[in-house]
Amino acid sequence: MKTVHYLEYRTKSTLKLINCAKGKMTSIFLELPSKSDLNFLDVNSIQNFNSFNRFQFSQTSSKYLKSREKDIFNLIESGYKVVNEKMYNHLANLRKTQLN
Repeated sequence: MKTVHYLEYRTKSTLKLINCAKGKMTSIFLELPSKSDLNFLDVNSIQNFNSFNRFQFSQTSSKYLKSREKDIFNLIESGYKVVNEKMYNHLANLRKTQLN
């Protein structure tokens, strides 16, 4: 668990990404509108994603409830997958540009 830095959970209409830093977790949550053509289960469907205009978006940070490793283990047990930083960083950078 010490080597896990990013987690991801997908449904057809939601995408949750977590940065598992040393002292806290930072989560990005995207939800599609009900009449969207995108499908978050298709990884390639969001390759050209470049705007939050049609989506519900939130970002939160929190301290670990138990310990970093126990919390990561519990998230993996609940269906999150270990991923690299690529999608998390893309969405975090996109959010920064749209907030300016």
